[in-house]
Amino acid sequence: MKTLSDKTGGRFYDGDSLFGIAQAFTWIAEELGRQYSIGYYPSKPGQNGERRQIKVSVTEADLVVKARDSYIYSDKGHKLTQMNSRMSP
Repeated sequence: MKTLSDKTGGRFYDGDSLFGIAQAFTWIAEELGRQYSIGYYPSKPGQNGERRQIKVSVTEADLVVKARDSYIYSDKGHKLTQMNSRMSP
C-alpha cells in the first residue's frame, strides 16, 4: 500500500491499532484543510494513451508537494474542450 500511495501522489498511514486509526483520521482531517488542487491544459495535444511526465514545484521553503509524476493523455478531454469552444457565443 505504501508503494501505491507513493506512486499516485498519496500518503500512507499505518492503521495497525485503534490509536493508529484514530491518529490517521486526525492527520487526514488536518491535511485536507491545508491542501490545494491545481490543474492545467497541455499546450500541445498528445496521442491518446500517451504517458506524459509532470513536475510540480513550489517556491516557498516550508511547503510540501505530493503529486504524481506522470499521467496518461486522453483525447476524450481534448474533444470536450473543442466542443465547448464551438458552442460558446
